[in-house]
Amino acid sequence: MTTANPNSTPDTASSSAIVPTAPANPNSTPDTTSSSAVVPTAPANPNSTPDTTSSSAVVPTAPANPNLTPDTTSSSPVVPTAPTGAPHPSLSVSKNDLEEFTVYRVTEAAKERVYNWLHSWALAIGTFVVTIAALLGIGGYKTLSDVRDEVDRKVSDVVKKAVDQKTEDFKSYSKQFVDTVTDLKMNAKEAQAEVSRLQAANREIQKQFEASLENTRRDLEEKSKLLNATYDSVLVQMHSRSAGPSDFRVDVSASIGPIRNQGQHASVVGHMLAYLTRAAIQKQTGAAFEPSAEYIYVAAQKLNGSPLNFGSGMDVTDGFHALKVVGVVPVSSWPDGAEKAQGPLEPKYRLRRYELINYRGWDEFLKFAKDALSQGQPVLCTIPATPSFVGYSAGVLSISPSDDLSTTDFCTALVGIDEPRHVVRIANSWGEAWGDKGFGTISFSDFDRFLKADGGSYGVIREIEAIGK
Repeated sequence: MTTANPNSTPDTASSSAIVPTAPANPNSTPDTTSSSAVVPTAPANPNSTPDTTSSSAVVPTAPANPNLTPDTTSSSPVVPTAPTGAPHPSLSVSKNDLEEFTVYRVTEAAKERVYNWLHSWALAIGTFVVTIAALLGIGGYKTLSDVRDEVDRKVSDVVKKAVDQKTEDFKSYSKQFVDTVTDLKMNAKEAQAEVSRLQAANREIQKQFEASLENTRRDLEEKSKLLNATYDSVLVQMHSRSAGPSDFRVDVSASIGPIRNQGQHASVVGHMLAYLTRAAIQKQTGAAFEPSAEYIYVAAQKLNGSPLNFGSGMDVTDGFHALKVVGVVPVSSWPDGAEKAQGPLEPKYRLRRYELINYRGWDEFLKFAKDALSQGQPVLCTIPATPSFVGYSAGVLSISPSDDLSTTDFCTALVGIDEPRHVVRIANSWGEAWGDKGFGTISFSDFDRFLKADGGSYGVIREIEAIGK
């Protein structure tokens, strides 16, 4: 019996399956020069010796069965193909679709890799072993077709087991992935619910804060009124102790003429000085001269070296200086609200002597104001234009707790004092629509606060003179 060379190594590099051939001619000589793998055939003469000099491994085959037709049509192993109905990914898939599609892809990839890897080794080794068994008559193999069928079966079993294991592994991983995604979605919903809860809580806190703020504001207003009343009472007592009982009342509103309206011009200082100038001229000469507030306003800007700007205010000191240096023309030459002269600019009067004092306290101011008013002379006072002042309509003007006393500087003309009522009367230049036909009434305590807040000053015209006479 002929045996294979035990030292030979099967050729596993070939990609072609072993194909059995018909019995060879006993007179033929094997071709050992070919570079291709040699596929030996069973010897026709039982006493012949196979050629073992070939560089390729010799795999002996069983004697050919003349009644069998070898399968020579396939040059490579049969690789299972994907079913025509294999799942295909889409833009929107369900959890089951995702699992089925992924299992299919993993199965195909596993089959391809495992089959290619095992086929090279298992097919060659299995064929060799089973062929030997067939030649020796072991295992009941009759033909090489039986050998290859058995090898393919075993390889398919190995592949199936590997694919099944990989499939189970993927199903486990897929379930973990889906569970993780589900957990993340649940966490997102819980987070959104928490955000909504916090937003609702914030809105509730905001409402409570606003309600508390409104209550605090009202409480402060009540306390402010009580404090002002207490302050007025203290002032009355102090004045009573220092000066004795007083029923001082004075009002020089008539001396300033009709209420002026500065319109959109920031010429309030010019209008207050026009009030004071008219009262001084009337007191000294008895003439009813109406000074031009716009002329005083423009002259003050020019003397100060500032470009003419009707939207810009001016300092009280600059106004007194212009009135003293340039003088004043009648309102008919430069009417209120006009941006240029309407007649000849020939000054008729000018300031000769005035007094301007920084505010140092209520008692000092009250004494000064009573003295000036007693002589028929209004007092110019600088105060802030708070929202309460701007919106005043009638009655006694009160400072609101919400008023910002550091707002825009303003000034007014003090024209009256009612000491028994502890109020003062002022004239504005916003026309008769403001306050009580252009006038306002303020308590001693609030007027004191106005003067303090503005770092105020107050002044009067002591003497005026005619020009060109």
